[in-house]
Amino acid sequence: LKLEESINVIKHYIRLRQNVPTDSLAADALLCQLELDVSGAKCWASGVRKTLEECGFAYVWNSPMSHVLNSSQIIPSLDQRLNDMYFQTFTTEIRNNNKLRTYRLLKTTYN
Repeated sequence: LKLEESINVIKHYIRLRQNVPTDSLAADALLCQLELDVSGAKCWASGVRKTLEECGFAYVWNSPMSHVLNSSQIIPSLDQRLNDMYFQTFTTEIRNNNKLRTYRLLKTTYN
């Protein structure tokens, strides 16, 4: 569920970057969020930036506002990367937690 939420938030961010007229309330709100992020405040935009950077998609965040982002190319790759990162974290936690040793022996696949 968290992975799907992250993807939806980033889709929304890309849509805002692509389609919002510069004189709209949504554009003002996005600029406000970006300014808060630059100042170091924790906000919606800082979560988007952090997720993109952790997944190796910092260029999406760093691209200029006028740059057209192709979400049909970015989203599937980002989704795969988030799933890979989750799987790595999941298997590492199971492997390193002694309380889960029986589960580790019975659970041989991830799904």
